[in-house]
Amino acid sequence: DKFLVLNITAILVILVFFSCSGAKLITYILPVYPFFAVLIGHIWYERSMKKFIMMLVCMFAVHTMVMADNDKPIEVSQLPAKAQTFIKTYFKDHKVAMAKLESGMFYKSYDVVFTNGEKVEFDKSGEWKEVRCRQSEVPVQIVPEAIRNYVKTNYPDARILQIEYDDNEYEIKLSNRWEITFDSKMRVIDIDD
Repeated sequence: DKFLVLNITAILVILVFFSCSGAKLITYILPVYPFFAVLIGHIWYERSMKKFIMMLVCMFAVHTMVMADNDKPIEVSQLPAKAQTFIKTYFKDHKVAMAKLESGMFYKSYDVVFTNGEKVEFDKSGEWKEVRCRQSEVPVQIVPEAIRNYVKTNYPDARILQIEYDDNEYEIKLSNRWEITFDSKMRVIDIDD
């Protein structure tokens, strides 16, 4: 029955899509409820598969509870060793306000926020993925030399306030509000303000 297939497909697409997203809020899965209610009503009306219905209801309830809160505060000592070394090396004079573990079905990451508002994000192995500085600039040692030279040549009065590394690309944000993206060969591939 096409109606049944449509509802099941809608439920699965919504659950998978929002399960893969980086942030998880309980309200993200609200679009599932109408499809789920129609599916349950249809099956109930047909008076078949009552055990299946109960299993679906239980799985849905458990999934909702589990996925709603995936941020867990942790101690700095619970970070991967690489992340701890990074903090001790480049942010030794900063006081940690909060460290948290973000986890989902397909990912795990760590965020460290300092009392001055600066933030570092690490992947599951402890490699930095993003460094955001508000009070000062990003530690020069973590910025690839080609990017430093580019900024020094083209924007001599600007400071690098944020750097992000993702999918073999670096994106930096400068104090003059420019955002510049570099590919893996350190070529500029996008500039935005």
